[in-house]
Amino acid sequence: MTITLTEKECGELWAEAEMNSQENPESNEFLSQVPKKLGTGYVRSTEVHPHLWLSIFDYGYHENVQVKTLDCDHPLQFCVFLSGIETDEYGGQLDKGHTLISGSGVQRGMIFESQKSQRFVGVGINMQPELLRTFSLQRMAKLSQSCACWQRVMTGRHYFILKSHLQYKG
Repeated sequence: MTITLTEKECGELWAEAEMNSQENPESNEFLSQVPKKLGTGYVRSTEVHPHLWLSIFDYGYHENVQVKTLDCDHPLQFCVFLSGIETDEYGGQLDKGHTLISGSGVQRGMIFESQKSQRFVGVGINMQPELLRTFSLQRMAKLSQSCACWQRVMTGRHYFILKSHLQYKG
């Protein structure tokens, strides 16, 4: 069975689950449990710098889950999966071998799918594009050298996927 949700419905489920979440407002840290209807696990988010959020996640779904997103304006996003596979309707794949970098601006709507019985472990970073502009070109050059190679450039979709060499031993 596949649970198909709109982005709004998914957000509402997470909002319900957040009533049981733990929050430390002094450190801008939040621990959110995955909605019980969908699965088990958590997402821990921390504002490590103004407008720079780090999220660490470890969760699994009871059933296959599809989330339909609408065109939306969003911040700059980076995501690394250490385990689990998420796919989109255009053939994009996010897994332990592919890193997501999604540029700020308007992202067209897509359908993302995650399979049941997988453990999704990883790290996400969200930031405003103005913050990225404060990084030096030298730092950016070092970052690009540390990425093995471009796996795929997805033009017109505001994101690209890098081939990564991360291994999860969990």
